[in-house]
Amino acid sequence: MQNTMPCLHIVDTVAAVFTALGTVGVALFAIYGDWFKDRLVGPRLSVSFFDPKGDQTFYGSGAKAYFYHLKVKNKSGRSAARGTRVVIRGISQRTPSGQFGRNSGKQSA
Repeated sequence: MQNTMPCLHIVDTVAAVFTALGTVGVALFAIYGDWFKDRLVGPRLSVSFFDPKGDQTFYGSGAKAYFYHLKVKNKSGRSAARGTRVVIRGISQRTPSGQFGRNSGKQSA
């Protein structure tokens, strides 16, 4: 009987250690859970047009312009997207042939 007592003591100690670690882990997750969730499962954003044709308008000089309204959607829905921005990487202008080409920075009349 004396040989089984130290083994039971070790099992009790290991169980107490795991219980303590689990309690601390749950407490940390309760406090910092949103931070972990944002890092591990962040937002999944997609960008689309409200109207792919755009809104046509005219400047005072008579030049045509199209404005596009963008819709940014969070597909995951779990965490909010903060500090987001849309960056325009290029602007195209319709050429006389009807094709679009890179804008040289000059407005046509």
